[in-house]
Amino acid sequence: MYFQNLFGSVPSITPVEVRSLIDSTPTEGYTLLDVRQPMEHQQSRLPGSVLIPLGELHSRAGELDPGKTVVVYCRSGNRSASATGMLMSLGFERAVNLDGGIIRYDGLVASGPPESAAACFPASMTAVELAATAWLMEAGTIQFLETLCRRIMNNHEPALFDRILEAKRSHQSTLTDLVKELKGTSENAAELPAGIVEMPTEPVMVGCIKVSEAVRWTEDRQLKDVLELMMTLSANAYDFYLRLERAVDQDQEQRVFSLLAKEEHQHLLRLAQAYENELADS
Repeated sequence: MYFQNLFGSVPSITPVEVRSLIDSTPTEGYTLLDVRQPMEHQQSRLPGSVLIPLGELHSRAGELDPGKTVVVYCRSGNRSASATGMLMSLGFERAVNLDGGIIRYDGLVASGPPESAAACFPASMTAVELAATAWLMEAGTIQFLETLCRRIMNNHEPALFDRILEAKRSHQSTLTDLVKELKGTSENAAELPAGIVEMPTEPVMVGCIKVSEAVRWTEDRQLKDVLELMMTLSANAYDFYLRLERAVDQDQEQRVFSLLAKEEHQHLLRLAQAYENELADS
């Protein structure tokens, strides 16, 4: 199984196309969905848009009409890409991500964070292949967080990022035990994915985001930018584990992936609060 084939780009729409949609379509024919934080929505928003923060989307998706075109947007297009993938997994076939977010819609040009992609698991994938794929994702995220904690996070939200890093290591340990049990092996943890799934050419995180690209992007960014990227990663991981839970049929595997999904959702909510606090202070 080619690792990159497990992720696909979410459908997107340009600001010009959104303006055309608004001008040519009755408002009841589409939904503009803002997945930012309440403070951001209060400061600026697309006319007629509905606010459902990213951390609440999965539980509140029932408020949206899956038969309509749902244009999902955030500040830069990255959180909304995660949200679009989440809606797609819930059966919203006409969900699209506003390319570049409200920044680009307002005519500004900004360098957005590394693009993320939605997970897509072929029915032929076995439980051990799914667990090994998750193990690789966690390994990449741990590497990314360790770099952040060493370089720029020592003086900014250290308790939050240390907590997430500790949780990621715990997740990898849980997945190690699951892979070993499914594979019936006691080999070294670092060797587990080899022979189960094709290894990526370089470390990646959920959404097939390359660790090296994410690290480079954070080098000259403000804390709020890094927090926004971290929200995207947590949302990706949350949706990823929910998809894994649905993809397996054994109670044990479902319980593991369900637990990891719940923990990722808690990370997302904590990051969202830290992000909003940072906006209030800036």
